[in-house]
This record gives sequence, C-alpha cells and structure tokens, in this order.
Amino acid sequence: MEALEAKNFEESGDCESCKVCREDFVIGVEVTLMPCLHIFHKGCIVVWLGSRYT
Repeated sequence: MEALEAKNFEESGDCESCKVCREDFVIGVEVTLMPCLHIFHKGCIVVWLGSRYT
C-alpha cells in the first residue's frame, strides 16, 4: 500500500466522489488513482485495502 501514489485532486468531469465513502472530492484533497483508473480519497482506499487483505 505504500506504493500507492497520492496526488491532489483537480477538477474532473468523470469522477466527482470517492466510491468508498461516497463523499464528493474537494479540489486540493489528497487522492489516489488506482490502476483501474478509479479515484479514491487516500485515507479511504488505504483502510479499504487493509481490511480486504488481513
């Protein structure tokens, strides 16, 4: 999970909310773009992935 690349969210026409917590992204918030091209809040995806692989 440490290899997940985080970046700051910039306005996107396709993805407006995190699929884990369902909250809308705010410009500048830290997000992670997964290989599947879905975008998640960094904290949400780290917790979700951790709960799936324990």
